Amino acid sequence: MPDDPDGLVDLTTARTEFEAETIAETLRGEGVPTEVFGISARTAQWELGINTDMKIVVRRKDVERAREILRANKADSVDLDWDEVDVGQPTAEVRQARTDADIQSPGDVWKLRLILGVIVVVLGVLLWGWMTKGAR
Repeated sequence: MPDDPDGLVDLTTARTEFEAETIAETLRGEGVPTEVFGISARTAQWELGINTDMKIVVRRKDVERAREILRANKADSVDLDWDEVDVGQPTAEVRQARTDADIQSPGDVWKLRLILGVIVVVLGVLLWGWMTKGAR
C-alpha cells in the first residue's frame, strides 16, 4: 500500500508550546496546513516532571515544501537588526499589564506564601495541642 500523501508525518519538534506554535504559524502563513501535538502530555509537567517535546506535523505531500519554508525563514531572520525594527508605542493593555506585574512582583508572592505557611503551621500546632489535650 503506497504512503497516503494526506497522511500526517512529523516535521520537527519544539521544546515549548510557544516555539511549536510559532513554527506552525510560519508554515500556515505560507499555506501549509500544520498541526501541533503534545499539549496534553505537558499539562501535568509541573506536577510529574514530564518534559516531552511538542511535535509539529504536516501532510506527507507538504514535508519538503515545509522544510524549505523553515530553511528560508531561518535564513531571513539571521540578519534581523532589532534596533531598526519599529515596534510602535505600547497600547493601554500593555501599560496596564506592566502595572499589574509591578503590583504582583515575585517578592510579593514569596511574602504571601511565607505568611500563609506560618498561618498553616500555627493552626496545625494549635489543632494538635487541642486534640492531644482532649485525648488525656
